[in-house]
Order: sequence, then structure tokens, then C-alpha cells
Amino acid sequence: MADINKTIKELEHKKDVDSNLAFYGNYMMSLSNRLAYIKAAMNAGTLFEMNMDIGEDCPELNAMLEGIWQCLSQDVLGEFSGQQFEQAVEHADTLRKSMISDVKKLTAYADRLQIYEYVLNRMEYRFKEDAQQEVNTELFSRRLLTHVLGDSDRQLVNLQIQEMVGQLPLRMTKARFYNYLQDALSLYNGADSDSLDDFLYMLESKCMLSVPEGFGEGFEALNGILDQLEKASYKELDQQTFVRLQGILNRGVSTVTDLISIYMLAAEVINQLYAIILSTPYAMTDVEERDLCRNILSGIVKERTEGVYKSLPDEITELYYELEGRQENLMERYDHAEYMLDEIRSSFQDLLSGLMLDKIYESLYRIQKLLSTSLFVEFSEDGNESFHAGHVDSDRLEECFVRLTGQFDSLFSSLEKPVMRAVMAYALSSFPVFFQSADEIEQYIRDSLDGCRDSAERAACMEILNQMMNEA
Repeated sequence: MADINKTIKELEHKKDVDSNLAFYGNYMMSLSNRLAYIKAAMNAGTLFEMNMDIGEDCPELNAMLEGIWQCLSQDVLGEFSGQQFEQAVEHADTLRKSMISDVKKLTAYADRLQIYEYVLNRMEYRFKEDAQQEVNTELFSRRLLTHVLGDSDRQLVNLQIQEMVGQLPLRMTKARFYNYLQDALSLYNGADSDSLDDFLYMLESKCMLSVPEGFGEGFEALNGILDQLEKASYKELDQQTFVRLQGILNRGVSTVTDLISIYMLAAEVINQLYAIILSTPYAMTDVEERDLCRNILSGIVKERTEGVYKSLPDEITELYYELEGRQENLMERYDHAEYMLDEIRSSFQDLLSGLMLDKIYESLYRIQKLLSTSLFVEFSEDGNESFHAGHVDSDRLEECFVRLTGQFDSLFSSLEKPVMRAVMAYALSSFPVFFQSADEIEQYIRDSLDGCRDSAERAACMEILNQMMNEA
């Protein structure tokens, strides 16, 4: 630990850069390899034991899982050679891209199901006897205002305001909605382009403005569910149709939730196997620890080959006791040293090629992403993982505003009013907070409640907001 601390300190002071870059690169490769092996051993066992029933009717999930076990058995546990290394990297990269593509589709289904859940939730009280009761909107508005402003954490307050805006009854013209959109975009003037790109991606995905490549291909059960919800008419919904659509929606939510939970764990395993492959040529590792992890992984592959998807046998699970505490120790060391990669990327990138360290550091930049909590972060197409973010100017913001309003106009023209309102609500809840004072927030609440002439919708919204306040 003392050596790496000395190396980092000297790099920060630009001292003995050549030798310290080499030492740091080798240190991080070895540490990453050990950490990835332990994480893979732990998570592959959990993935194996997960309930596989959902996979029987989902070819996409089955294909992804098959790819994981093949990558593990051939690319990680197989014999290592230079030629096989290149093939293993390509295999892992292809598998990961396919997994990310599937997750983008599943996220698009989840976003669309949320829109229709919003619509049906606001119609539920049409079929309840107490939906017509008089309510004191002034008293409710003050209680809601006290709730959203009642925390000292400004970030939490903003999140609660956004959640509130997304749940209040929506009675808003497109012109006013577009004003809020323009105000939201203006906050990114001068910011890093990456932050604006993230906002645009989130908004376009959440509000059905864009579809991922290949959306509608595969995931047949979810396609059928979404098709029924999209074709339904929500203007005059009778109770029988409401109950039927709610049942369809619930099946869709259950299916997409189960699939995403499995894909989340599978993404961790894929990332860790990928990190093992990238770091193996450079790593000086703990042989005993590596062999222990490989014995666990080999045992999982053997059980999987026999077609049994239940609990792992004792001879495998007992090996996990020997790994206790190691992941935490390695993670602490990794977190302590990992930040220096960003410093090297910004200060010494031009030196790496001359020192013949460019390949090892490009792999380290990729491993840094693979071992991060951002499971689905994508790599640059040219293999260069360096970051070059520009800044947003007014011309870029105007271009984004024109493009988004055109997308919203096109979408709104194809939707019934209840669905259009749901899209607007989800967009508004995604915008940075646009209120300037507590009075303005209270007036927005009052206007939303008093402007809603549908007593059933208002009652449903107030019930949802009550639940939000009671859960806090």
C-alpha cells in the first residue's frame, strides 16, 4: 500500500512520470483482475441459482445467458493465448452490446407501461362510490406544500417537487408546456455537453419520443401486451374494459420487472468476465486466490452443463467461505487508487504511446467502466475511452428545442388526450425545478386541483399524493 501511495503522490507532482506510470498501470491491472475474479465468482453463483422459469418463454434471455456461460467456459476458464485473447475480447464485447441492446428495449417497454399505468390510475376512481366526495383543495395544497418543502436537503426537496408535479392533475396547453421545456433547456447553457445529452436521452426515452434499435423485435409477450394497451380507447372506458386493461398492464409490469432484475445481475457478470479477459495478460495475481475463484466458476459451469437450475452443491458453496472479506479489502484498495486514472487521462495521455503504455491504459480505462456501478455504460466505437466533453451554447439549445417540439407535436397528434397528458406529466417531472418561490408552488398545486373538472381523476391524484406523503 505504501508503494502505491508513493507512486500516486509522485504522479500528482509530475515526478518520475515514466516509471510511475508503468508501476501504476501494472498495479491497477493486477488489482482489477483479482477484484473481477472474486466478483464474478460471487455473482455467477447467484445468477445460476435465480429462478429460470421466466427464461423458458423468453428466447432473448436464454440466448444472453447461454452467451455468458460460453464466455465463462471458453474465454475465461479456457487456455490463454495471444490469438485467443483477441477472440475473447471480441466475444465479450459482442455479448455485452447484445445485452445492452436488450436492456434498452426492456427500458422502453417499462417507460411505456408507466405511461399507461398513469392513465389507468387516474380512471380507477370512476368506478368507486366515494369518488364524488367534496374535497378541500386549499387545505390539501398547504399540506402538500409543507411536505415537499419540509426537508433541509435541497436536493431531496427538488426531487419531491418533481415527483409532485408528475402526480398532480394536468391541465396545460401545449404552448405552456413548451415554455417549461424551453426554460428547462436554458439551464444547460454553458454546461458540459454530456449533461445535456443525458437529459435529452432520458427525456426522449421516458416520453416515448424515441425507440431503441430493434424495438418490437423479440420479447413477444411484451410486444403483445403493449399492442393491446396502445390500441385501447381511454376516452370512454367502461368498468369491464378497465379491469381487463389493468390486468394486461399488471402482467406487463410483472414481466418487465422480472426480466430487468435478471438482466441487471447478468450485466454485472458480463462486465466482470470482460474485465478478467482484459486484465489477464498484464496481471500479477494471487495464484491461490485465482485458483479458488476458477474452481468455483468451473463448478458452476459443470452444474449448468448438467441442466440443473437449483441450489449449488455444498462442495461449491463451501468454497465461498474462503473468499469472505477479500472483496471488501480489494474494493477499498481499488477505490483508493482508481481516481488517479482520471488524472492520468487528463495530464499524461500524450505520453503513454511513447512509453508503449497506451494499450494497457486503454484497457484500464475500459476496465474502470466495467467495474463501476454504471452497468450499461457504452464504449466509444474507436476503442478510445478518453473523455472529451464540450460545452453547450445557445445555438445548440435552440436546435434541441426545435427538434423536441417537433417530436412532441408528432407524438401528441397520434395520442388520445389522457395518454398525451400522461406524457406531459412524465416530461414535467423530468425537468429541473422551474418554480421561483413557495407561493408559486402552492399556486401551481391549487391551479392543478381546481382546474381538474373530473372528480374521479382528482380523487385518484390526491390519493396517490397522500400515499407519497405518508410514505415519506
